[in-house]
Amino acid sequence: MILSPSSPALIGAPDPRGKPLARRTLLQAALAGLAAPIPAFAQDLSQAAPLFLELVDPYTEETRARGPRRAAPFTARFRHLGRRLDFVAARHDVAPEGETFRAIRAAFTRLEPRVVILEGFPTAWGYSPQRMRDLLAAAEAGGPLDSYLRGEPGYAMRLALSGGVRFIGGEPASHDVDQGLYAMGYAREDIAGVKMLQWLPQGRVAGEFDAAADPRLADYLDRAAARVAADFQPQIPYSRAAYEAWHERQFGRSVHADPELFQRLDPSRAGRAAEISRAMTLLRDRHLYALIIATLVPAARTLVVYGSAHYITLRRALEAVLGRPRYV
Repeated sequence: MILSPSSPALIGAPDPRGKPLARRTLLQAALAGLAAPIPAFAQDLSQAAPLFLELVDPYTEETRARGPRRAAPFTARFRHLGRRLDFVAARHDVAPEGETFRAIRAAFTRLEPRVVILEGFPTAWGYSPQRMRDLLAAAEAGGPLDSYLRGEPGYAMRLALSGGVRFIGGEPASHDVDQGLYAMGYAREDIAGVKMLQWLPQGRVAGEFDAAADPRLADYLDRAAARVAADFQPQIPYSRAAYEAWHERQFGRSVHADPELFQRLDPSRAGRAAEISRAMTLLRDRHLYALIIATLVPAARTLVVYGSAHYITLRRALEAVLGRPRYV
């Protein structure tokens, strides 16, 4: 049985005898839907909790309008049947004294999490993966500290490591996302272009460039293109020049002279790029939702640190399982 988007979040669907299922039963059903507990990372978590996947919304203007009427960052605190989940809906930032970092610190202090789910790397890497710890160690030793490590994921990782708390990536494998997009009929060059566009706001927030006309954008695009090339399995040849040509074909102007550069993937936008971005986000969020459910063992204390858009798309599914949160 799959709940429809109109199913009452706090009551649930009727059982075969015509009686409403309590939230306890909903949570047990979601957990029972997991074929294997974490850390069976090779398993496709997008299939793990089919009972509620239909409640994970695409990121559209309508979904955003239904979200909580508060500006990010904020924290949604869920408490149900002895299980505790705090979701820090972040505004991407690199400022240690900014509101996002303060919200993360407060969540660590208040919740004392047992597991932290972070944006930006695959669940399949396992708990507290060595490759992420190596990146942090290299940065602390004077190596490169990019916008990701300087941002809220890197900060949450450092807090987790200092407190002996396990952390795990909330992303599906890139290959799985790509295969899902191919199945929807999207071309690889369009998927690559959208991935490039998704890197741009993070670079601007980190101060790596300021605007489309900033000369530093070219260097940032070189680095982003290398990441995008490595993101495909098998790796593809990809370059800044390839992206620049795609951007001009797609939007009719150079990326270096595009006044709408940072709005191209806005959920209110029409067009193929925004459409692919919404599809990509939905695939990611279904995986993230299933991972969150998988951590909700008895007495769980799970902390999620993700961009606020992801909370907006997951809100109805999480409320179906855990009830309404308190916002702080």
